[in-house]
Amino acid sequence: MKDLRRIIKTTIQDFLNEDIEFLLNKESDDYNHIINDYGVKDITKVHSDIVKFSMEAIETFKNKIDLFKDIRIIFVNNIGEGALGRFRSGTSSSIPIVILSEKDILEGSKEYNVPLWVAVETTIFHELGHAICELEYDLFGYEYLEYGDEEEWVENFAYELHNYGDIPQDLETFIKEYKQKHE
Repeated sequence: MKDLRRIIKTTIQDFLNEDIEFLLNKESDDYNHIINDYGVKDITKVHSDIVKFSMEAIETFKNKIDLFKDIRIIFVNNIGEGALGRFRSGTSSSIPIVILSEKDILEGSKEYNVPLWVAVETTIFHELGHAICELEYDLFGYEYLEYGDEEEWVENFAYELHNYGDIPQDLETFIKEYKQKHE
């Protein structure tokens, strides 16, 4: 039984190290900027529910919004200013990177009296909303997404996706145009 536990623990730890840090190359500029700016947290030390809820949120997002083949999550020690997460600008056209602060997610969940999974999911959806806006701007300018204020659009997007599983019509149009351009 002890050996089985060790094997399971090792297998899970290997899986988490490989897939939740999402293979971000530790030699890459993105990784080095993130570690210098925020301090990357060892995935094996992140609250297991936050890791689980992060994987579920990514799957939900990818099942609803077919824009990004892969999405990477990096857990950091501190983003600052009480931010729960941050989208790493400049990564939407390849593999979007979402930076999450375990400490601030735990605190935010308590402060706003929401379940932990809600804090994780809405944070990830919000940050991926920024990735969508960046991708649309990079490819088409402001042609499809209808927002005067990106932050407001992102908040509404995250709210609708979380609460109802809906995506806005302007995003559906953008996805259709994006697919046509990249087929």
